[in-house]
Amino acid sequence: MLLARGLDRSRGSASGLHHRRVDEGVLFHAEGKCSQFGGPEDTGVSPSEGLAFIFDVDQAPQLFLPYQPSGTTGLARRLNPYVMLRRL
Repeated sequence: MLLARGLDRSRGSASGLHHRRVDEGVLFHAEGKCSQFGGPEDTGVSPSEGLAFIFDVDQAPQLFLPYQPSGTTGLARRLNPYVMLRRL
């Protein structure tokens, strides 16, 4: 979550992450450039776009928002944007 909250959407990279303290209990920590994907505001995927390996929310409910965003039917737009990051 720390990475996603530090994401600069205008540049598509995370900034200042090396200055952040990792809180006790954090299960994952990484530093460096990253990009966010999925979620209701990801216009890089269509509203009906699915995912490559997960075909139903029940396969990994922890990765998804608890609701299907309005005007969408695909799992890509339902991904929780605070969870889904990739390292560049």
